[in-house]
Amino acid sequence: MPHTLGNVTLFSDYLSHALPTTELLTGMDESSEAREQLAVTVAALLGIGLAALLFLPGSLFEARRSGQSTDHPSVTLLQGGWGFDRLYDRVFVRPWLSLTRNSHDRLDRGFDWLAACAESCHGWMSHTQTGHVRWYAATVAVGTLMSCLVCLRCDDYGSLAAHTHPNSRGTLRMDGTAMVSPCSSFDRDRCLVG
Repeated sequence: MPHTLGNVTLFSDYLSHALPTTELLTGMDESSEAREQLAVTVAALLGIGLAALLFLPGSLFEARRSGQSTDHPSVTLLQGGWGFDRLYDRVFVRPWLSLTRNSHDRLDRGFDWLAACAESCHGWMSHTQTGHVRWYAATVAVGTLMSCLVCLRCDDYGSLAAHTHPNSRGTLRMDGTAMVSPCSSFDRDRCLVG
């Protein structure tokens, strides 16, 4: 509430960290601010009263309006809401209805395709579900073990980005130093990474 109307600042104190606080303009005293507030209040009340006189049922001008002809274009425009309803109907409603009117409308095709893909994926994945919990656990354990072995192998013998030297059985690291592969010629077939 402004300081001219009691200076109660409960709500503005709460919002002061998010919204800026208003200060009196330099050179403006409290009486001129109170006059401006009074003028704005009176203008708002006059507007509400005028609208009530013009548009409420039983108003002073209702009988006069009923006798008027609506053939004049300005009356038709004003009573028709400045043509906004017609414009909204032509720009938004009719195009939307043309897209969604028929039973095989174009917007639903994408969702139908998505549902069909979900159903087929469910069919494929349901074949892997046998109810054998031990088999699931063994598969997870073997996959984890293989992932760990690959990670350890990469750490011990160079990264996956290391290049193989064409004249040796070793591998060149990224820094250019040579690394000899632990696989000999007779057990090369049994090595995972060579």
